[in-house]
Amino acid sequence: MPRANRGLLLVVALVLSPRAALAAAPSDASVAAEALFTAGRADVERGDYASACPKFADSQRLDPAPGTLINLADCEEHVGQLARAWQHWREALERLPETDPRRSVVALRTAAIDQRVPRLTVTISGAAPHDVSIRRDDLELPTSLVGVPVPLDPGRHAITLEAKGHLPARVDVDLAEGARESVVLAPGAPLPSAPVRADVPAAAPEPKVAANDDARAGADLRWLGYGLVGVGVLGIGTGTVTGLMAIDRKETQEENCFPSNVCNPAGADAAAEGGSLALASTIGFVAGAVAAAAGLYLLLRDHGGGRKASESVVRIGGGPFGLGTSFSP
Repeated sequence: MPRANRGLLLVVALVLSPRAALAAAPSDASVAAEALFTAGRADVERGDYASACPKFADSQRLDPAPGTLINLADCEEHVGQLARAWQHWREALERLPETDPRRSVVALRTAAIDQRVPRLTVTISGAAPHDVSIRRDDLELPTSLVGVPVPLDPGRHAITLEAKGHLPARVDVDLAEGARESVVLAPGAPLPSAPVRADVPAAAPEPKVAANDDARAGADLRWLGYGLVGVGVLGIGTGTVTGLMAIDRKETQEENCFPSNVCNPAGADAAAEGGSLALASTIGFVAGAVAAAAGLYLLLRDHGGGRKASESVVRIGGGPFGLGTSFSP
């Protein structure tokens, strides 16, 4: 670009405010926009374009004006953001009236940037699937941009094509200033399909048995055995006590009864109590013996690791004295 034109632009940018005139009192947004514009111009004077560009962008967002666009486009061009500069130079040219003295300079800058900005055309080879997604760097692109030259900043760009049922395909391209490049994308290799197999009915799950069930059952049997032995000892003790009491009543009966079976009141009472005590003694001995024998059997069986006590049968039958117990597994 001729130095005279660039110098004219800078003079115009410095002399003219981004807003030609304000008919009404400035709003808060326009005041903030003017402050940002002034700060951005100060950054440009120091050569700090990286700091100036965001200020010009925010000023334009708060209160759009052609002068702000001119400064923003020039700033972006200096930091290498040619695609944005191309867009903003064109936008500024469209907004300036035909009579605006800045228009000729902006037209020259627009033509110059149009030659500098690189363009990339993306196409898809063959019969591409309908369900595709195209990404350039971190930006997802509409499929309508396929085949359209798109202005980009110089540098390295990654173009990725994703199609349903295919692996992603990627092409990297380095764009120089003024380059006109094209990339052709094709869907990646088909994704491997899962093997098809006949449905096999699932086997019924085996019932889970707690590992400590046997131990718990053994402990229960031991406690039952101890309990039965205790009951047996109590029964035998009761039989012994009532037996001794029956013997005592028997002696009292003999002392108060005559050979003709005639008893005084003390003898009659002793005879009645003696019979009841003798019966209680017999029951206590029998019950105690059965309970104690069953308890001992369970304790010995559990200690020896035999079969479950629930499989045992306890029989009570007549023995040599009319009483007896037997056990069979």
